Amino acid sequence: GVIAGHTKTGAANRTDYVPSILAAFARTGEYVASDGFFDLNPVDMVARASVLLSLQPASKDLRVFHLVAAGKANYRQVGQAAAGDVGRELSFSEFKTNLVKRIDSGVAENGAESMKPFISFLETDSFFAVQQPYRSEASVAAMEQLGLVWQCDSLACVRGIVSFLTQPSGEE
Repeated sequence: GVIAGHTKTGAANRTDYVPSILAAFARTGEYVASDGFFDLNPVDMVARASVLLSLQPASKDLRVFHLVAAGKANYRQVGQAAAGDVGRELSFSEFKTNLVKRIDSGVAENGAESMKPFISFLETDSFFAVQQPYRSEASVAAMEQLGLVWQCDSLACVRGIVSFLTQPSGEE
């Protein structure tokens, strides 16, 4: 999974991949029609889980732990949540072509500027490929044993990040 914005505020590093792709989806109204999973893990939940895990006695076998939320969404669902009612579903090829045209135009307000550092990720559609979501049952059970209820509605998280990203920088 990937670390995403805060569960309550949506606050996220605007230059990271997750906020950048969500900003591109929201600002262009276009998203990739893919059933590949987009596992979002809110930063505040990851921080709390990390602290709780670090405080466990060495007798617990928690040397390797995968923090994966239970709320799963695919790129299509994430794109729809980010782009809203005006969203337009595109093939990977169409999405990339439109994104590159917007970046090459140099117009900052066209919705693509956030993706410029990540365009190399889009060399092939493997980034959006259909895959099985990470198994989360063990992570969720372990977190519950430590007293942390892993609350992550991926689409609510997406909407929170998009709301944060649509605020002028500096108002967060």
